[in-house]
Amino acid sequence: MQSEYALIRGCLNNAEADAIAFDVGANIGLFTCYMGRLGFKQVHAFEPVPETWCRLRQNIDENHLAGRVFSNCVAMGE
Repeated sequence: MQSEYALIRGCLNNAEADAIAFDVGANIGLFTCYMGRLGFKQVHAFEPVPETWCRLRQNIDENHLAGRVFSNCVAMGE
């Protein structure tokens, strides 16, 4: 898991100050919340399973990331 965190930090370090991140298949929001706390201007998380999306929403709220992190209960595809 450390390599995933390093990859996310590297993306932010190489990005503009107003970087926007997307977490497709966000599940409960482990990486979503990490990106929100790390300093991305916005994070858009997509989780299609309603029960899991509710947990994602709860984790966003508990981490005080509303206004920076936006969750969507939809699947992504072509």
